[in-house]
Amino acid sequence: MAIDAVLCDLGNVAVFFDNEKTVRAFAGISGKSEDAVRDIVFRSGVGLFHRYESGDVSSEEFRRSICARLGLTKREIPRNETLFEAWTDVFTPNEPVFARLRTLWSRGAVITAVSNIDEMRHQKLERLGHLAVFDYVVMSWIEQIRKPSEELMVRALDRSGAQAERTIFIDDLAENLAPAAKLGIRTHQYVTIKALDMFLASCA
Repeated sequence: MAIDAVLCDLGNVAVFFDNEKTVRAFAGISGKSEDAVRDIVFRSGVGLFHRYESGDVSSEEFRRSICARLGLTKREIPRNETLFEAWTDVFTPNEPVFARLRTLWSRGAVITAVSNIDEMRHQKLERLGHLAVFDYVVMSWIEQIRKPSEELMVRALDRSGAQAERTIFIDDLAENLAPAAKLGIRTHQYVTIKALDMFLASCA
């Protein structure tokens, strides 16, 4: 099977992310314990987090809500850039995956990022240059749809200008692969670079 397009997740595929860095940063800003911050932002706050990733909440609304949940007064609320760094300084590139994507691109494949991500973290990845390898990006906060979603996969295919049977989709979460497989896209759950290489070899 020739590969005309690669749809690739970002988090824990192209880039690793560590939300514990955000937890530590917010704990330092607010004076709350890391356990309290973890619960406020990533447990009880999961609804807000997902709404932000879905584009239902703006970056400024998210910032204000996080500050309120952390109990910061107007005088204590950090500058936008301080909160931006606390929220976004979480990424480490997965260089072996980037190398495979560049190789596929050099062979003529369109490379499209398909990610559940919010506006601030999207901006951070752009600043770091980690999106340069992608021809197109299909981001949940822009599309207002989170994975798993068949509609998001349809949009990614359309953006890539590719047919499903000549497209592969790589994601670290099995539940995100099902809508793509339903469309006829060949899928791979990323765990190790060795397993990814075996999958790519089977697609050649």
